[in-house]
Amino acid sequence: MKNIKSILLVMLMFFLLTPVEGKTFTPKPTIVKYNVTKAKTEAFKGVPRSLPLSYFKTDLHDNYHNSNMSYLKDASYKTKSYEPTRDIIPSYMGEMLISYGVRYENKMNKVYHYNSSGKLLRIEFDNNNPQTYPKKTTTYNNQGKLHTVVFYISPSEQYNFDGKGNLIVHWIGEKAYNKDGHLMKIRRSL
Repeated sequence: MKNIKSILLVMLMFFLLTPVEGKTFTPKPTIVKYNVTKAKTEAFKGVPRSLPLSYFKTDLHDNYHNSNMSYLKDASYKTKSYEPTRDIIPSYMGEMLISYGVRYENKMNKVYHYNSSGKLLRIEFDNNNPQTYPKKTTTYNNQGKLHTVVFYISPSEQYNFDGKGNLIVHWIGEKAYNKDGHLMKIRRSL
């Protein structure tokens, strides 16, 4: 009986270890499913709750405010290239400029958000490859306190948290869901 078990074991190992002709085994990629709790854990992993003011003290006012405002007032700014040293991202409410972001060529992982007077509102950090997911963006207010963390699952799905870890919105495509998973009455365009 012991010999039969040994023979069966050897045969089983032979079949398991012998490659099938012409085929190789390729493991399927692991797809991670996120819920609010898991997304929050990943989003806040390694994120400091505050930054020292010295870290961005020189950026409390937009050093290029006048030239940035001139650029934004030029109606053709959307179709021409600007300063090769920075990108400007305006936010309007109707026709009124509410704020604008500035991303410098030598600081590509940071966006400085200023009000229309050039005062720093917040600073955003994106240390991730735009083609790689999941990834996150962190934003700090002008006092250095964590303001928001956005955890991107894919180009069309993201979890937005406030600095305390409360879910603000979970975007799936153009639809927004609250912390209870209920559809909210807001939409966005992708």
